[in-house]
Amino acid sequence: NNNNNNTSPRILLPGAGLGRLAFEIGKIGFRVETNDQSYLMNSMTYHLFNIQKPNETFTIFPYIEQMINIIDSKNLFTPIIIPDEFPLEFPQVLNRLTFSHEEFTITQNNFEKFDIVLTCFFIDACENILDCLTTIYSVLKQGGVWINFGPLHFHYVSPKVNEDENKKISGGPLLSLDEVFLFAEEMGFEFEQKELIDTLYSPEPNSMKPNLYLASFSVAKLKNKSFS
Repeated sequence: NNNNNNTSPRILLPGAGLGRLAFEIGKIGFRVETNDQSYLMNSMTYHLFNIQKPNETFTIFPYIEQMINIIDSKNLFTPIIIPDEFPLEFPQVLNRLTFSHEEFTITQNNFEKFDIVLTCFFIDACENILDCLTTIYSVLKQGGVWINFGPLHFHYVSPKVNEDENKKISGGPLLSLDEVFLFAEEMGFEFEQKELIDTLYSPEPNSMKPNLYLASFSVAKLKNKSFS
């Protein structure tokens, strides 16, 4: 735990969503820059991080549309109050956080070099996973660390259509996990840890069919930065 904001390691967290993971990392003592291209996520993050009082919280019903594989119908109306913590009560943590609204693989030159890149349920959400991996390589310092956790669900399996040019856009290659490791090693990463972990995604306690992944957790150090 390092409370010195100028010397603690700098972490880049792409696909940061509503910023909860960044907030938790900041509480440990790291400096974190979040990155998310979604205007919806960024605007909601700004709102959540500026709620000051318990009477400013609001209630959501996240399970109300889950109409299949339900054990008990009354659980559809289970409420959740957000936020459960108030970031403004943690000024030291907020001083460690910065937020950017950019597309990760396109604006890589805008980033400074980071000590750590942390990807959580992210690399398969990029349109092209090779672009994602080379961007991670690009923004890390020599000797920096890439920590990854998540599946290879690939959100861009089908080609998209660019409405401006009416052209199909390739979703990029669908790599297996061993191919992800191989490509990263070719770039100069050396993996120090690899394991598979049973992981529930958005767990619904009332569901007869939980969304379960055998997610990959890996830690790799960038030993050789000469890839081009």
